[in-house]
Amino acid sequence: MGIFGSFYPPGAEGDPYAPYNQDDDLDYGFLTLQERLKEYDSGRWDSVQVCVTGKDADLECHGQQGYDLVAMTEDTVTILIKCGVSIAGMDVCLNLDREIEEDDDKFEKAREYYLEQATEIVCGFPFSGEWDGDDWYLCDQQEVTVPYKLDDDGMPKYDQIAKDIQVAFDGAVKDWDRECQSMQDCLDVVAGWKRVNPETGELEDLSATGLTK
Repeated sequence: MGIFGSFYPPGAEGDPYAPYNQDDDLDYGFLTLQERLKEYDSGRWDSVQVCVTGKDADLECHGQQGYDLVAMTEDTVTILIKCGVSIAGMDVCLNLDREIEEDDDKFEKAREYYLEQATEIVCGFPFSGEWDGDDWYLCDQQEVTVPYKLDDDGMPKYDQIAKDIQVAFDGAVKDWDRECQSMQDCLDVVAGWKRVNPETGELEDLSATGLTK
């Protein structure tokens, strides 16, 4: 169970959030809105209808983010937000003395230390996920609803609804972004790229140094 609730991989059997089978526009313009939302899609994540993050999302601490349009009624429009991030495991880049090679015992000990600490950090954060033998993959999802709006002629205000969806999305992923940043800061400390200043309590960047675990 994560901060957004249980996660079901796309297409998983029993997924309670699977998009409804609305195959015509008689259902409050479902397909029309779905088409309108494509202008917000970066096309960088096949697991969602609308990917909000860009091509370098896998390099950012928040990972990939997007959503599916799942339901419309006469009062509401519902989207399912999905987020996923990969966390380096075996292939982690450690901030070590430059003369330490990957086949050095010191490197292996440093990596063992990182993996031990990183396991505690990753498993302690409120996301569903898995370890594939090399890296961790964490994911979460959240259902968000916005008002279904009509113009003075009783027609759906697709552009406004689409904008409302983007605003709701931005607000909903703030918890995910904050948790991911906190987790990455902890991992960077363990990997030697950052440290906590004992006097100020703030993180300091150590990328210009070489530290031996």
